[in-house]
Amino acid sequence: MSDDPFGIDDTSRTDVIKDEIIVREHGICCRCGNRAATDAHHRKLRSQGGLNTWDNQVGICRTCHNSIHANPALSYEWGWLVYSWDTPSTVPITYHARGRVLLGTDATIIEVTT
Repeated sequence: MSDDPFGIDDTSRTDVIKDEIIVREHGICCRCGNRAATDAHHRKLRSQGGLNTWDNQVGICRTCHNSIHANPALSYEWGWLVYSWDTPSTVPITYHARGRVLLGTDATIIEVTT
Protein backbone atom coordinates (compact mmCIF):
# COMPACT_ATOMS: atom_id res chain seq x y z
CA MET A 1 0.00 0.00 0.00
CA SER A 2 1.33 3.40 -0.95
CA ASP A 3 1.41 6.43 1.32
CA ASP A 4 0.78 8.63 -1.71
CA PRO A 5 -2.68 10.30 -1.65
CA PHE A 6 -3.21 9.26 -5.27
CA GLY A 7 -2.29 5.63 -4.54
CA ILE A 8 0.81 5.80 -6.75
CA ASP A 9 3.60 3.40 -5.89
CA ASP A 10 6.59 5.70 -5.44
CA THR A 11 9.24 3.01 -5.03
CA SER A 12 10.69 3.66 -8.52
CA ARG A 13 11.47 7.32 -7.75
CA THR A 14 15.00 7.79 -6.57
CA ASP A 15 17.26 10.76 -6.01
CA VAL A 16 19.51 9.31 -8.73
CA ILE A 17 16.83 9.99 -11.36
CA LYS A 18 16.31 13.54 -10.10
CA ASP A 19 20.07 14.15 -10.02
CA GLU A 20 20.47 12.83 -13.58
CA ILE A 21 17.68 15.10 -14.83
CA ILE A 22 19.33 18.13 -13.20
CA VAL A 23 22.71 17.16 -14.72
CA ARG A 24 21.07 17.04 -18.17
CA GLU A 25 20.01 20.67 -17.56
CA HIS A 26 23.59 21.54 -16.45
CA GLY A 27 22.20 22.45 -13.03
CA ILE A 28 20.28 25.46 -14.37
CA CYS A 29 16.51 25.80 -14.58
CA CYS A 30 15.59 24.98 -18.18
CA ARG A 31 12.52 27.22 -17.99
CA CYS A 32 13.94 30.57 -16.83
CA GLY A 33 17.69 29.97 -17.11
CA ASN A 34 18.28 32.23 -14.10
CA ARG A 35 18.28 29.95 -11.06
CA ALA A 36 19.60 26.57 -10.01
CA ALA A 37 17.50 23.57 -11.01
CA THR A 38 16.33 22.10 -7.70
CA ASP A 39 13.21 20.19 -8.74
CA ALA A 40 12.51 17.38 -11.20
CA HIS A 41 9.13 18.38 -12.65
CA HIS A 42 6.85 15.74 -14.19
CA ARG A 43 5.33 17.09 -17.41
CA LYS A 44 2.63 14.42 -17.39
CA LEU A 45 1.60 14.51 -13.78
CA ARG A 46 2.13 11.41 -11.69
CA SER A 47 -1.58 11.51 -10.79
CA GLN A 48 -2.28 11.10 -14.54
CA GLY A 49 0.09 8.19 -15.01
CA GLY A 50 3.27 10.20 -15.61
CA LEU A 51 6.45 8.19 -15.10
CA ASN A 52 9.98 8.98 -13.94
CA THR A 53 11.38 8.98 -17.46
CA TRP A 54 13.74 11.26 -19.37
CA ASP A 55 11.02 12.60 -21.65
CA ASN A 56 8.62 13.29 -18.79
CA GLN A 57 10.91 15.15 -16.37
CA VAL A 58 12.75 18.45 -16.52
CA GLY A 59 15.06 20.16 -14.06
CA ILE A 60 13.61 23.48 -12.91
CA CYS A 61 13.82 25.92 -10.02
CA ARG A 62 11.13 26.04 -7.31
CA THR A 63 9.80 29.42 -8.57
CA CYS A 64 9.22 28.06 -12.07
CA HIS A 65 7.77 24.83 -10.67
CA ASN A 66 5.20 26.84 -8.73
CA SER A 67 4.45 29.00 -11.78
CA ILE A 68 3.85 25.96 -14.00
CA HIS A 69 1.20 24.60 -11.65
CA ALA A 70 -0.33 28.05 -11.04
CA ASN A 71 -0.73 28.68 -14.80
CA PRO A 72 -1.83 25.40 -16.36
CA ALA A 73 -3.26 26.77 -19.63
CA LEU A 74 0.02 28.46 -20.55
CA SER A 75 2.02 25.49 -19.25
CA TYR A 76 0.15 23.08 -21.55
CA GLU A 77 0.67 25.46 -24.48
CA TRP A 78 4.43 25.63 -23.87
CA GLY A 79 4.81 21.92 -23.12
CA TRP A 80 5.61 22.24 -19.42
CA LEU A 81 2.51 20.17 -18.75
CA VAL A 82 1.37 17.27 -20.95
CA TYR A 83 -2.19 15.96 -21.15
CA SER A 84 -2.86 12.50 -19.76
CA TRP A 85 -3.55 11.10 -23.24
CA ASP A 86 -0.28 12.42 -24.73
CA THR A 87 3.13 10.77 -24.84
CA PRO A 88 5.68 13.25 -23.43
CA SER A 89 8.35 12.45 -26.04
CA THR A 90 5.98 13.65 -28.80
CA VAL A 91 5.04 16.99 -27.19
CA PRO A 92 7.49 19.86 -27.76
CA ILE A 93 8.56 21.93 -24.77
CA THR A 94 9.91 25.49 -24.78
CA TYR A 95 13.39 25.48 -23.21
CA HIS A 96 15.18 28.65 -22.12
CA ALA A 97 17.76 29.66 -24.74
CA ARG A 98 16.95 26.62 -26.93
CA GLY A 99 13.41 27.28 -28.08
CA ARG A 100 11.11 24.37 -28.90
CA VAL A 101 12.62 20.93 -28.33
CA LEU A 102 11.54 17.34 -27.92
CA LEU A 103 12.85 15.32 -24.98
CA GLY A 104 13.90 11.83 -25.96
CA THR A 105 13.36 8.73 -23.86
CA ASP A 106 17.15 8.27 -23.84
CA ALA A 107 18.06 11.70 -22.34
CA THR A 108 18.52 13.37 -25.73
CA ILE A 109 17.23 16.85 -26.46
CA ILE A 110 16.11 17.23 -30.07
CA GLU A 111 15.74 20.66 -31.68
CA VAL A 112 12.34 21.20 -33.33
CA THR A 113 12.45 22.94 -36.67
CA THR A 114 9.46 24.75 -38.05
